[in-house]
Amino acid sequence: MVLNKKANGMFFGHKTKLKQNFMKKFILSAILIVSAVIGMNAQDVALSINAGVGTSTWVGDHSSGTSPRFAYRVGLGVDMPIQGRFGFRTGVNFEQIGTNVDTKDIAKDLDTHVNQMYLEVPLMGTMRFGLKNADVVFNAGPYLAVGVGGKTKASYRGESVSEKTFGDDGLNRFDMGMGIGLGLEFDRFLVGLDTRYGFLHIADNTKAYNIALFFNVGYKF
Repeated sequence: MVLNKKANGMFFGHKTKLKQNFMKKFILSAILIVSAVIGMNAQDVALSINAGVGTSTWVGDHSSGTSPRFAYRVGLGVDMPIQGRFGFRTGVNFEQIGTNVDTKDIAKDLDTHVNQMYLEVPLMGTMRFGLKNADVVFNAGPYLAVGVGGKTKASYRGESVSEKTFGDDGLNRFDMGMGIGLGLEFDRFLVGLDTRYGFLHIADNTKAYNIALFFNVGYKF
């Protein structure tokens, strides 16, 4: 029995390492491809800084008892035209998302809050429609994200304990999914809404996924 447990631990540990190595290579490849595309179209690239606030939680079969909590992001955006009204948008965002977990069934006064901090690389196609004094921009596409920090905190009657959100006994560090957004560009100023829906389980053997909604503002150089 002990041997079986050890073998299972070795198998799942190896499986997790393979997944992490794949995601690292995938993210690195995406960054290299984006850098090459930007280099080829440097004269047409527009840079922007952006910040956003919103809400996030988990969804899925194993997300029962979770509820939305405050989320925020800051980042650098890169926009480049492709042809006509079509373009490509990428960049790097630092995001804090997470969820509140209802643990009242364990103890009446127990509160649990999960913070997840990610570096995210969006890979979005854009479609632009010109208005009289602004442009309407629709964007959609995949994103890649790696967890870089965060704490999961449990509070009970004035006392609290916290642990790292990501790690051997925590959530999976890597995420990828789909993003959809709609924004307005007034000269150099940007405002918009966008959402993220994760495709990867937040933890092994847990059918729950990240979802977030942001209101963003930005400035284009």
